Amino acid sequence: DYLSKFSFFYYEFLLCTDLPVDAKKYLLKNISSFEMSASYINHPYTVSKRIISLVILSCFRQSDVTDTQLQLEINNRLSEDISFLTQNIEYHIDGNHILTNFLALALVYKITREQTLEQFEKKYLKEFEEQFGRDVHYERSYSYSKQLLYEFILYYQLCSKEEQIEYSG
Repeated sequence: DYLSKFSFFYYEFLLCTDLPVDAKKYLLKNISSFEMSASYINHPYTVSKRIISLVILSCFRQSDVTDTQLQLEINNRLSEDISFLTQNIEYHIDGNHILTNFLALALVYKITREQTLEQFEKKYLKEFEEQFGRDVHYERSYSYSKQLLYEFILYYQLCSKEEQIEYSG
């Protein structure tokens, strides 16, 4: 099942509170060298989900990122992923993929205020409104609707928290 291989590279496992800091650092530093990485790690949707996980870890789980080296590894991964995703937005797929691509970059804009990313916040909000124009996601999938609404709530929470965020990227 290719979805399970893709989802491994979303890095959601880093959000486990009982995962030791050394394990998080090791995984962030070395995961791209794992044998199965090449065909899964740099897919735009996977990169988007990974950015979202790293933003959550950096901004909402700051107590889990007190280690300077861990924050450096997070920032390095974010930097690579942002560079890749800005060049590989999934316009050709549209739907939930493009919305998640835009969201990931909008979240990064919220924490960095990097002007080159501001356009993605505007695109995210416009695309969200278009895709949910009739109260349900236009693809009519419960799982897509649930996931995209969760992501919107995350965006909203980050917007309301942004004054308190310290990002060292």
